[in-house]
Amino acid sequence: MDAPLHFVQRGRPIDRLPLDATVGRARIIAIQDPRIIDLEELRRQRIRVGERLLFKTRNSELWSRDGFSDAFLPQAFSRFTREEQARTSPGTGLGLSIIGAIALAHGGSAGAANRPGGGADVWLSLPTEPPAS
Repeated sequence: MDAPLHFVQRGRPIDRLPLDATVGRARIIAIQDPRIIDLEELRRQRIRVGERLLFKTRNSELWSRDGFSDAFLPQAFSRFTREEQARTSPGTGLGLSIIGAIALAHGGSAGAANRPGGGADVWLSLPTEPPAS
């Protein structure tokens, strides 16, 4: 998930988005360019205002590989942490830390575990009621 401030003038940072904006049905769009999501490709998708989207990029295939190393799992939600084989790919190592921060801000938790047979599961668990003030 990316914060609107990265691509919308005067967009909000991710911690200022209402939680309900991030939960619900979404359309998956497979992005063909391995480097960028360009405007022309988005125009072809005929995206509607308010529609939730998930972009399937080349990073999406990483979830079906071997999973995380045992050394990475305990620090997976730390800022600027990346799996060793991902260090040569674009990115900052902030993705999972943002998920963890969102979970904590809403009284929830986040976790990651390797799946038997390959791949990994990453989850976000949120309470059904807002945390007490």
